[in-house]
Amino acid sequence: MGINTEGMIIGGSGEGSDWFNGIIDDIVIAKGCGDYICSFDMPHDSDSSGVYDFLEAGGPVFYDSISESKTITEMTSTDFEVYSHSVSRVNYEWQVSYDGGISWKKIQDSLSFIGSTTPNLIISGAPLDLNAAKFRVILSTPSFRCGAVQTSEIFELTVLPDNDVDGIPDSEDLDDDNDGIYDTVEGVSDTDSDGIPNQFDLDSDGDGCFDVIEASFTDPDGDGILGGSPVTVDARGVVTSGEDGYTDPVDRDGNLVEDFLDFGSFARIIVEPSDIHILERSDTSVTVFADVKSGSTKLYYLWQVSVNGGITWEGLANDSEKLTIINADPSFNSRIYRVAVSTPSYICGDDVISDPFKILILEDFDFDLVGDMDDVDDDNDGIYDSVECFNNATLSLSGDVDTAVSASYPLVLEYNGVDAKGSGNQFFGDEIDIKLNLSQGDVYEGCYYESEVTFDDGLDVKVDGKTILYFDQYHWDVSTGKADSETTREFRPGGLFNGWVPWDEDLNMRLVIRDGSIMLLSETSGGEMVDVIPYMDNDVEGWVLDKSFNFSCLEGVALSVKNSNHDGPSSIKSRNTIYAYVCDDLDGDKFLNNNDLDTDEDGCFDVNEAGFNDPDSDGYLGKDPIGVDSLGRVVSSGGYQIPLDNDNNNIMDFMEAGFSVNITSTPESSYLVKEGDTFSISYGVDLQDRFIYQWQVQESSSLFWADIEDSVSDNISYIGSKTNTLTVNGLRFDEMQLDNIFLRFRLVISTPSFICEDDVLTVPTDIEVYHRDLHIPQGFSPNNDGINDFWVIRGIEGYPDNKLRVYNRWNNRVFEKRGYRNNWDGRNQMQIYFGDGNLPEATYFYVLDLGDGSKPLTGFVYIKRE
Repeated sequence: MGINTEGMIIGGSGEGSDWFNGIIDDIVIAKGCGDYICSFDMPHDSDSSGVYDFLEAGGPVFYDSISESKTITEMTSTDFEVYSHSVSRVNYEWQVSYDGGISWKKIQDSLSFIGSTTPNLIISGAPLDLNAAKFRVILSTPSFRCGAVQTSEIFELTVLPDNDVDGIPDSEDLDDDNDGIYDTVEGVSDTDSDGIPNQFDLDSDGDGCFDVIEASFTDPDGDGILGGSPVTVDARGVVTSGEDGYTDPVDRDGNLVEDFLDFGSFARIIVEPSDIHILERSDTSVTVFADVKSGSTKLYYLWQVSVNGGITWEGLANDSEKLTIINADPSFNSRIYRVAVSTPSYICGDDVISDPFKILILEDFDFDLVGDMDDVDDDNDGIYDSVECFNNATLSLSGDVDTAVSASYPLVLEYNGVDAKGSGNQFFGDEIDIKLNLSQGDVYEGCYYESEVTFDDGLDVKVDGKTILYFDQYHWDVSTGKADSETTREFRPGGLFNGWVPWDEDLNMRLVIRDGSIMLLSETSGGEMVDVIPYMDNDVEGWVLDKSFNFSCLEGVALSVKNSNHDGPSSIKSRNTIYAYVCDDLDGDKFLNNNDLDTDEDGCFDVNEAGFNDPDSDGYLGKDPIGVDSLGRVVSSGGYQIPLDNDNNNIMDFMEAGFSVNITSTPESSYLVKEGDTFSISYGVDLQDRFIYQWQVQESSSLFWADIEDSVSDNISYIGSKTNTLTVNGLRFDEMQLDNIFLRFRLVISTPSFICEDDVLTVPTDIEVYHRDLHIPQGFSPNNDGINDFWVIRGIEGYPDNKLRVYNRWNNRVFEKRGYRNNWDGRNQMQIYFGDGNLPEATYFYVLDLGDGSKPLTGFVYIKRE
């Protein structure tokens, strides 16, 4: 018969169809009886051994021993084990009590307990909640119900706090959070009020930056624990697996609070530094406005400069929000600047790098505080630069605009840009090519672009295909949802730009592009023109500002200026001007004419050659100190008229090198001329046609010189008084003129186109005019009274070979002279005499041989003494 596993009715079924036949050894009533029917189940196998308990010999459990109470650190593991023996299989039920043993709870296997039904209970990662918990185990033999249930001794688990779970309890651990900072340094206070004492807190100041990092220790895996993983410690709880730690934590901002206890925050730039245009030798400053997103972390500033277009940067000796420029030099123009803003005490904050900016040094040759490009008289000599800087250059535009201008200073090209409106993805603007062509002698100074522009709602500017500026409304309008409200606050109503609307045609706005510099100047609520670019949010996607570009009209520029648009209406309208400066260096001295006080290098200042006033001879118009107006013109000193061209050769004198007088030949120092004869006096002069001549005469009775004019009269005629050769004829004596005529002539040579050259005065030429007729006086009175002291034979000069002999009444010769020239004063010159040699008053006989082959003339002459 098979085994019946179902309940059965003793005696078979009610119908008597199913009867049990055999010997019944044991009957277990499992289900009880009811309604006159008893239901039965299988016999127990309580230990699941596969043998019914009643068929398996059993016995009670005997309790031997159990583990003692234990002490561990939190989040570590331990175990308890009970020892027992029994014939029957033993059942284990571990229990825990959290109230000192008053109540007990059966332990179930979980993350914290393993082996709750085994002799060995494992406690894994014990939390502090298990501190002082009591444990016991219940031992029973389910298959031997006749055996007594055994209860073990009670034992206790002590869990010591161990914040860093390094196995060293906090009470013994010198570094409870393994961050490399001694607990004695961190202290028990709660700096960030997060409920975690500093010694347990990996971020004591709650600024999001781990203490280990702010203390300047290493944390390669970024978990806030000193060193990398796995972490090892010594018996004191000091990390031994790190490279450093356990030195004084740093205080980078020097505020006497270690950085790990000093709440820090990220730096941000509110207003970027702007391009600066200043005059050479001037002082100025550039300021960046920055703050931190929260708190009061101290900011540090490192201003940097690049001399290679931003490839590399060098730090400058300046650590404030202001960069001061002293005695600016034009060499700055090749540099790009920026500032790095950092929070050293918050090392987790990245440095914020500003947009690049340029410091453009505008030359100011005359130091009058008006830059050369704005100064109409760069050297203050009273001559407009437009006059000094002649050129034959041509400035031309091609592309969307075709036009050109030539030979002016400056070269100015004006044109209207496209005036267009649309929406969405429609963009408008102009693309032009700028080119400057020079002629022989032209020297390029520079150029720039300026545009009166309105747009909706941003700009896209490219130079030679490179984007140097891009922004749209997202970068300045906080209402679009992207711009930072603090950074762009000046665009809002009440701000510096008081509700900036760049498409408002009444808004005064100018886009200015120079070499390496771009500025968008907009009128402020106070009426000033301020660059708006530094006030925009450059962290919004799409922002471009690049200062590493060249803008040289000489090399050629491909310029594209268009609007950008984030959404909605799109428009642009502009009036544009390009200024190019081309001058000349007439004398080749490396100073352009407009910066040269002596353009023709002839040693004479332009101001003088132009015919203007320079009383202190310093080359500047007027007397020092001078004042100038807003255009750079010297005030209250004249000038600014058409410069002189004294030689009328269509070259202004200041541009024409002057010539010094070079006399190549001169007349004799004196001439003897007969009355009525014609004579000439002449000087040879190099480049004689370049000079002005004036002959002058001085009579013997005058101390003054008189200018001679070409004239004809009864007594004398002059021809060539304004040339280098003077001809004199018809000089006649008056009827009463007894003495010879003595005249002196000189030539004054002037250089009209070289006003600084002094007039050349020649050495006077002496002219003695003697009488045409011979007259021998019959006496003279040599008594030293100044009257008739010499025997003057009028006309004797016409007989240079004459011979005169004089005799006394004894026929003794007392005077003899060959070539007599009216110089006998009555002295005995022919024999020994006593006294002073003066001949006595008497009548003497003379013989005058004229030396012309005629018969000698004889007669008497009386010497009167009294």
